[in-house]
Amino acid sequence: MEQTKERELAWLRTIAGELATTTITRLEDTLAWYSEMPPGRRSAIGLVAQSGISSFIQWYEDPTTTPWIASDVFSAAPRELLRSISLQETLQLIRVVVTVVEDRVAPRSEPLREAVLHYSRDVAFAAADVYARAAEARGLWDARLEALVVDSILTGESDDELPSRIAALGWHGAGEAAVLVGTSDRSVDVDQALFDFYSQRLSRVSSVAELNRWLQSSGGPEKLCAQESELTPGRDLSYDRSAFPESIAVGGQPVPLSYAYAPGEEHDGVTVRLPFALVDSISPALLDWSIPGLRAGLVEEWLRALPKAIRRQLQPIPPKVQEMVRELEPTGPTLGHDLSRFLRQRYGIAVSADEVTSDSLPAHLRPRVEVVGPDQRPLASGRNWSALKTGLPQQHPPEPTATQAWKQAAQRWEQFGLTTWNVGDLPERIDLGEGNPGARYAWPGWEVEDGQVNLRLFVSAIQAERSSREGISRLLELALHRELAWLQKDLRAASRFGVQYALLGPVEELVESAFVHARRVVLQTDLRPPWRQAAFTEAVEHC
Repeated sequence: MEQTKERELAWLRTIAGELATTTITRLEDTLAWYSEMPPGRRSAIGLVAQSGISSFIQWYEDPTTTPWIASDVFSAAPRELLRSISLQETLQLIRVVVTVVEDRVAPRSEPLREAVLHYSRDVAFAAADVYARAAEARGLWDARLEALVVDSILTGESDDELPSRIAALGWHGAGEAAVLVGTSDRSVDVDQALFDFYSQRLSRVSSVAELNRWLQSSGGPEKLCAQESELTPGRDLSYDRSAFPESIAVGGQPVPLSYAYAPGEEHDGVTVRLPFALVDSISPALLDWSIPGLRAGLVEEWLRALPKAIRRQLQPIPPKVQEMVRELEPTGPTLGHDLSRFLRQRYGIAVSADEVTSDSLPAHLRPRVEVVGPDQRPLASGRNWSALKTGLPQQHPPEPTATQAWKQAAQRWEQFGLTTWNVGDLPERIDLGEGNPGARYAWPGWEVEDGQVNLRLFVSAIQAERSSREGISRLLELALHRELAWLQKDLRAASRFGVQYALLGPVEELVESAFVHARRVVLQTDLRPPWRQAAFTEAVEHC
C-alpha cells in the first residue's frame, strides 16, 4: 500500500506541469471572462491554478501536516485579484482545475480520484473564507475611508488624494448629500437609528411622486432632518475631554498634541510635538502612557499578544485591563517593563519585558513623536522613541534659551558666584508666555561650576532638580565650612590606626576617605522644589 502511494506521488510530480498547461488551455476554452482579462491577471490566475495542483500533491503525501489551504493556494495571487474576479468565478476556476486533474487521474486510481474530490471541497470552502475575510476587511476600510472623506470636507482640509478616496468609495458628484454631525457612544447604532427614523416616516413611499406628495402634506423637507434627540433618545452623549488632552506635561513643560484620522498614513493617531530641548525628559514608558484614552486599548492588545499559556492564567482579561489602567504607574524604561512588573507583583505571573515589543502593537495606539526645533520645524518623527532619539541630528539646534523672553527672565533671576542662600524664596516656575517657542516655562535651580554655586534657569523641572542636588549640597558645604574643618581635624586622630591599615595603604588615605564619607552623609538633604530659604536654613541647623 505504501509503495503504491509512493508510485502515485512520483507520477503526480511528473505530470504536474502537464496538468497546469492543460488547465490554462481549458480555462481559455470554457470561461469567457478569463479570455477577456488582461495578460497580467490571467497570469495571476494561472499561478493560483498551479499552486492548487502543487498543494494537492503535498496534501496527498501527508494530509495532517499541510498548512491551511487558503494561505497555501491563494497566497500566489496578488491582493487586487480579489477585486477582479468574483467568488462565483473563483468557484468556476476551481471546477475547471478539478475536472482537468480528475480526468487525468481517474483511469489510474479510484482512491486518487476520491482524494482529488475531497481536496477540491476544502479548496472551495477556503475560497469562500478568503472572500468573506476580504469583504469584512473591505467593510472596515470603507468605514474609515468614509470618515476620512467627511472629515476632510467638513474641515475644508482637502488635498490631491480626496478625489481618489471619493472614487474608491463609489461616490458620485450628482445629487444632494445629507451630513449628520455629532458624537455618540459605542452603544448607539447611528445607522440603525437613521433607518428607523426614515422607515417610520416613509414606510408608504415607493416613488418620487409619492415622496413629493408626502413632503407637501407633512410640511416640507425639514421633516426629514433628523435631530440628535430623535436618534439617541435619553442617552448621555457627554465624554471625558481629559481622555484626549490638548497637551501633556514633559519635564513640566506643556507639549502640544494633535490628533488625526488618517488610516495608513504616518500621522494617523496621536502626534506629540516634542521640543528638542526636552528629548532627555521623557521615557518610552511615560510616552506610551501619556494619552489616557488609549491606555485601555494598549494594555488589552499587550495582554492578548502574550503566549496562550500566560493568557489562560489572566482570564478574564477585561477586568485585568481595567485594574492595570487604574493602578499602573510607569517608572521603568519601557511600558513592557512596567506591565511585566505589574503582572509579577499582582498576580505572580512571570513575563519577560520583551515578550511583546511596542512595534508589534497597533500603530494608532502608540503616540507618534515629532521632534521640533525652536523654529517649530520637524527634525525627526516616528513611533519608536528609542530609535528616533538615537537618530536625532548630532548638531543640536539652538536652545529655547536664545529667545528674548528667556533672556529677560534670565537677566532678572539668574545670579552667579553665590556663597550662601541670599536670594529669598524662589517660584516653582516662571511663566515666559505662550509666544516662547519650545519652552512656556523656565525652572529655577542651582548649578555648580568650578566650585561656585550659580542660580540658573532650566528648560525642564527634571533638569532643574537634577542639577540642584549638587548645587544645594555645595551651598550646605559653604554654610558649614567651619564645622567641616573641625570634623576633618578630629578625623586626623584616625592616624593611630596606621599600623593596622598599613597593608591596605597609607594612613593619609584612610583619613581622607573617612572625611569624604562623613561629608557626604552630613550634606545629604531631601530639599525639593519649590525652593524656600527657610527650608534651607532649617537643613543647615540640623546638620
